[in-house]
Amino acid sequence: MILLATFNNELEAQLLASQLEESQIDHKIERSATGDEYNLMIFEDDMAEAQAIMEARAMADEAMFGG
Repeated sequence: MILLATFNNELEAQLLASQLEESQIDHKIERSATGDEYNLMIFEDDMAEAQAIMEARAMADEAMFGG
């Protein structure tokens, strides 16, 4: 598995993970060695689709909250 994104809190990681799950993308969340970050891991074959989901979410967040 490879790194898709790193988050400062588990809730943010879980929100994206749930969207990946809806698209049937296998993933796992790993806590960093220091314990203060959460790494969202996916299989390399799913990277393009996962990045598209992440970008769509970022645009939706920006539209909702400004940015």
